[in-house]
Amino acid sequence: MPVAYAHTGYFPSPSPSFTFATYNAMALAYAFNGCHYYIRRNSTLKPADVIRSQFGFRPPSNLDIHAVSGPSWLPARFWHVRRVKRGLAGLIRSGAVDAVIARNPVFLPMLKSLREEFGIPVYFESHDFYADLSVRDDVNRSRKRRLERLERENITGLTAVICLQESQKEWYAKTFPGVPVHVVRTGLWKVDSGASSPRELVYIGSLDSHKGVDLMLRAAARSRTRPPVLIIGGKTTAEVQIFKKHAAEIAAGINVDVTGWLDRSALESRLSGAALGALPLRDTFFNRHLTSPLKLFDYFGHGIPVLASDLPTMRELIREEETGLFFPPGNEASMAEAIDRFFSQQDRWPVMRENVLRAAAEWTWEKRARRIRTIVESDLRRPSGPEPGRVTGANQEAPGRAS
Repeated sequence: MPVAYAHTGYFPSPSPSFTFATYNAMALAYAFNGCHYYIRRNSTLKPADVIRSQFGFRPPSNLDIHAVSGPSWLPARFWHVRRVKRGLAGLIRSGAVDAVIARNPVFLPMLKSLREEFGIPVYFESHDFYADLSVRDDVNRSRKRRLERLERENITGLTAVICLQESQKEWYAKTFPGVPVHVVRTGLWKVDSGASSPRELVYIGSLDSHKGVDLMLRAAARSRTRPPVLIIGGKTTAEVQIFKKHAAEIAAGINVDVTGWLDRSALESRLSGAALGALPLRDTFFNRHLTSPLKLFDYFGHGIPVLASDLPTMRELIREEETGLFFPPGNEASMAEAIDRFFSQQDRWPVMRENVLRAAAEWTWEKRARRIRTIVESDLRRPSGPEPGRVTGANQEAPGRAS
């Protein structure tokens, strides 16, 4: 039962979507009888070499990576989707793909069309929610009208929607009551117990102040325990240098280390010394109802408890006083108090770390892929449209393949 997974993002890329999509595709390859992974080429390296250089290991032998290239003067949504659809149609006809999953709204018409033509299960793995922009307080609605239209016009023609959070599922189930919606949480690749004597407060993400990094720095400086701070973020050397000066001004006297963007092996090495991970999310519609931050799973994969804004999405993932602590979104004083509560009670660290590691063991990419396989197997047993066309030559190479 081979599956295909389509993404519009660059390969490689510093975007979290590159990490999510690549880990997900590798896990799908293990769980299914192979995975065809479609992405946008962004390197002269072979895709397998990109994975080795970025993640530090060899990709599964049954992961077929289709690195698609196109004209730079044309928006990707015009050429990329068409080339992916052409490649997928060839694979489906040859019997090399039994189900298709795509993670971007621009693929929705393609998914609907493939289901209508071939009768195979198709899934939209949503990382947002655009079907009803009237409820959004955090996006430019005029710029997202196209995405709203894509979701409203196509989701009813799909087999199901895959969500990352229960709170996200509620919005899709309410908007599309006749469409099955599944929650399959984000994953992590491995669980590492980390250092025996961690000491840093760590933040992973954008250095933009509205992302909460400034709030974390002010809270750390305001705290009595004043722990050293590790910030893993920054796209360029210039951005990192500017932010270091900024951090020195707003967190005077605190030891702050800003690393810039790190590949996976370097990231895992730095996280081994962290004691507490920060998720200072603002109270927006996306953060309240939709987000499932990869950084949380990075923290959990290293046995690191999490200090997070008190939002429903975070309550789904963190157990208060067991795997993490909460503070009211945007409240600097409360965040500082939570930092002190954690760093002044070091005897509790081993217990919290064990709680985190037990939770992390249930959120591996491998288990995520198995849950998706269970969903697909159930849908394959249930007629969903015209019987898929099958021709001989299941191993025939499809258009656009690169490995």
